[in-house]
Amino acid sequence: MRKIQIGFLKSGWAVLVGLTLAGTVLLLKIRVWPFELFQHFVLHYFLLSGVLATGFLLVRKRVAASWSVMLLILFTGFLWNVYRVSEITPLYVAASPGDSQDRSRLLTVITHNVRDTNKQHQALRAWLRTNPADVVVLQEVPKREVGLYRNEQVYTHQLEIFDPTLNHPNFPDDKAFVILSKFPFSEDRLFKPLPGSRPIVIVRVSVPDAKDPWIVAVDTIDPKTTAGLVNRDRLLLGIAQKLSELPGPVVVAGDFNATPFTPVFNDFVRLANVAPMHSPVSTYPATLGWLGIPIDHILVRDVQVKDVEALSSIGSDHRPLKATLILPRQIPDKGALDNRS
Repeated sequence: MRKIQIGFLKSGWAVLVGLTLAGTVLLLKIRVWPFELFQHFVLHYFLLSGVLATGFLLVRKRVAASWSVMLLILFTGFLWNVYRVSEITPLYVAASPGDSQDRSRLLTVITHNVRDTNKQHQALRAWLRTNPADVVVLQEVPKREVGLYRNEQVYTHQLEIFDPTLNHPNFPDDKAFVILSKFPFSEDRLFKPLPGSRPIVIVRVSVPDAKDPWIVAVDTIDPKTTAGLVNRDRLLLGIAQKLSELPGPVVVAGDFNATPFTPVFNDFVRLANVAPMHSPVSTYPATLGWLGIPIDHILVRDVQVKDVEALSSIGSDHRPLKATLILPRQIPDKGALDNRS
């Protein structure tokens, strides 16, 4: 027992110092690599702080226990600010019971980074043929799979966007955004905020009896290096103004490679005039389930929210994120009503 206590104290103090560093990074909103990476794991810090506080109390180390409790309170505050966002933002409107019955305006959306090195593409195509949502926004789709989606007609409507900046030198095939839809596209655009940056795809979907929503597909570079972090931030901040100008309902979906705890994510939400429509849902890595980190998002404007969930992954290290939305009703203009009468 004595050896266990000594081992806990040695490792416990080391973890405590690490958690203190992480808390400092969060408080100061440090954006430089590699400190920015600390901001993704607030849930894990919260859990570790609780374990440390309990452990230090059991071995009667009051100073360390008090320190752990203060960190626990700190991380609880960060979690509270993020997990209550859907309840306080004016851009989010919870669906009322009456609206939820109007199925003609329901829209289900899935975003999924399928992973270019996925070994289960055939099973993934079989799943897509079941039409698991009205609109599916896919990232990192290899060129060969894009052709198979179209040949097998997995969805009635398909839009694919290839761009050299989406490719990776270690993967031999070109990669694409693919947007699959049960409803026709009335408009589509490709937008790059800066020369050489990754694009985003902006499409408008024609949904009967509802205002046509904009669907925006995003796939940022991962911030595992200084250059990656800079490019991710430049893309998100560069597209924010463009998205803020889109009229009507807006749904922004994709792999942001940023959690709601990162400063750039909050800057993007504010500048693009969109909002998280739910408490964060962990999507990466898929094997960790709810213990993963929320880097895949569906953000909305002028849309009601009925439900959101993470689905089981098929060969990818990301879990698909699915949302059920209620679109605003399309009100006929006065001229159309006069003609009908």
